[in-house]
Amino acid sequence: MRIRYLFGSAFFIGFSLIQTGWSQIANFAVPASACLNQAVTMQNSSSGANQYVWDFCQDGLSHLTSYGDAVTVNNANIPVGLKVVYDQGQWFGFVCGRDAGGNKLTRLDFGNSLNNSPAMVDLSSLLSAFTGTSEIKFIRQNGLWYGFATDYYTNSIIRLGFGNQLSNTPTATNLGNLGGGDGLYGIDLAKQGTNYFAMLTYSKSDFISILNFGSSITGTPSVTNLTNALVNTPVKIEILNKGSNWYAFVSSLGNSKILLLNFGTDLSMTPVFSVSASIPGAAGLQIVKDGSAIFGFVFDSAGKLSRLDFGTSASSIP
Repeated sequence: MRIRYLFGSAFFIGFSLIQTGWSQIANFAVPASACLNQAVTMQNSSSGANQYVWDFCQDGLSHLTSYGDAVTVNNANIPVGLKVVYDQGQWFGFVCGRDAGGNKLTRLDFGNSLNNSPAMVDLSSLLSAFTGTSEIKFIRQNGLWYGFATDYYTNSIIRLGFGNQLSNTPTATNLGNLGGGDGLYGIDLAKQGTNYFAMLTYSKSDFISILNFGSSITGTPSVTNLTNALVNTPVKIEILNKGSNWYAFVSSLGNSKILLLNFGTDLSMTPVFSVSASIPGAAGLQIVKDGSAIFGFVFDSAGKLSRLDFGTSASSIP
């Protein structure tokens, strides 16, 4: 299966943008005033990241400059899950191939640039209990990488422990069907304070599960299942932290809606459901912050890509 990319914003259609986990906090102290041509020193007190890049063009996601084929992954039949991650100067892509004997997880090793032709590493043997891998997301705890993969047919989650770098061969732990639903599809991960969370979509059972792992992503989570009349065949889910507030966006394929879940200041609170946008056949979904702006990218069942511009507020109508 061919994977495509858009340039102008390091950004893959599949659909994935660079892994962040939404737990990074940018914070700089700048002098209140300065004279013309005076050198200004900024104090960086940001947290949750080990590398920083200055970006003086915050509207990069507003423009599509070019697109093209990135790589063909022959063993990824129906690649419904794709995640691009940066680790220690190296770029990695993880592709989930779901159906028709696929059930593949392929790691793409791009080296130091996404422009490189990647080497492919087949990790499928780690998912022997799976029959339809549909999504994978990543998070770090205490310098160690963990991936969480979902299986559409067995409704199980496998946790992959990569150790201190994503180039390692991971160890796999089958966590089973934690939410108890059917048609497990999407997953996203976040850290709020000292607590780790996962959110799941069950496309056949029409509900969303919130897993609260507490202070350890390898712990046993508490589970809360959310139902709402707006949820109809949920596919993808994206968690967003904006200021002190937390949100989740869900692509609801059955009624062609993008849903907004507003958690307020705490992911353990019961969210308020609302319709953010209506897009026929909405399936693939990615929510991205570019400076203070918020963008959404939606793939529909006909293969069309739509960009949603929320401005600076997640609750605004794009």
